[in-house]
Amino acid sequence: MAIEKTDKIWHNGKLIPWDEATIHVMSHVIHYGSSVFEGIRCYALPTGPAIFRAQEHIERLVNSAKVYRIDLDFTREEIVKGMVETIAHNAVWPCYIRPIVLRGYGEAGVNPFNSPTEIYIINYPWGKYLGGESEGCDVCVSSWTRLAPNTLPAMAKAGANYMNSQLMKMEAIVNGYAEGIALDIHGFVSEGSGENLFIVHHDKLITPPLGNSVLPGITRDSILQIARDLNIPILEQMIPREMLYIADEAFFTGTAAEVTAKQTARQRVAGFPYPETSLTAKVADSRLPNFTCDETEVLACQQFAANHSDLQLLQDGRCGLLDRSLLNLSHRCCPRGFSKSPRLLVLSMDESCIGQSHESQDVPQIRLLIVVLGGRSTRAIRTSPRRDH
Repeated sequence: MAIEKTDKIWHNGKLIPWDEATIHVMSHVIHYGSSVFEGIRCYALPTGPAIFRAQEHIERLVNSAKVYRIDLDFTREEIVKGMVETIAHNAVWPCYIRPIVLRGYGEAGVNPFNSPTEIYIINYPWGKYLGGESEGCDVCVSSWTRLAPNTLPAMAKAGANYMNSQLMKMEAIVNGYAEGIALDIHGFVSEGSGENLFIVHHDKLITPPLGNSVLPGITRDSILQIARDLNIPILEQMIPREMLYIADEAFFTGTAAEVTAKQTARQRVAGFPYPETSLTAKVADSRLPNFTCDETEVLACQQFAANHSDLQLLQDGRCGLLDRSLLNLSHRCCPRGFSKSPRLLVLSMDESCIGQSHESQDVPQIRLLIVVLGGRSTRAIRTSPRRDH
């Protein structure tokens, strides 16, 4: 899919024109793959743009940088604020967000310590990653093995790791498939080239543990939480390859792929969506209550762009980072209430709101309240015999 240009890109704390976001050909990252990055979705809600689990994504970015000994000059909160600033300025949503940390132009050689750290944040429109709303897409088991433990760290989302993903993706494409599923070095199921994998067997939701060279996916975590909320039994366990062929259902999860479902391998059904009664459908279509605020309490997009620097990013109460009194206040504006799920983020532009009782008549107006929901996109994966044996 072609990249659609936007106006500005965030670079080390400043917005610069798209065409000026360039690096030197001798930058360390070009020769040695020294970058860590994130892929994040921003959705368009009735109340305005909403970034899906912004804090968790940037926490993973920071952790990836720690693994590769990349010192960051910006805090997690500052990077999140940079995403908000970029989206607000470009006024493009829904969109895909790409924060990337890289080693820039410094010294030649493998040693990265004397090359400066650069941080960029890009946002641009990006549609569906795998197939359409209902069309199928073929998948195969890749001949390429996922990264072995103690080689390249699978828990870090690093640019170098995705050379392995490119081999999987290219093999799948040249053999007529849309995606490949990799096994780990022991022959157990790992993940797709850019997605985590779930299967359903005997009404249980099963996914490989992180020890199977699996990236700790943010959407993966959301699906696990949704399953717990729906009382669906969950197993994080090693999955032998043959389970892919006898599983009742299976689906990919990822920020780009969202929830991409497939029929069972043994059915070999082409281009047919999974039944609405399936467990996959139940998980993928699980939605939190709709949140509605009075128009007087929702900031217009123009005001949002002008005042985004005042945003305070808060985490839902399950993680203990949100003042419980704000839950009462938000209940006043959103009478349907709050979910307990950690897949929610709340953006409030008025810190003075915190601590006020929802029964008070003097509660300051909430200038912006955004509840972040995940994507609902569901698509079938068409499976057929491999052509790459």
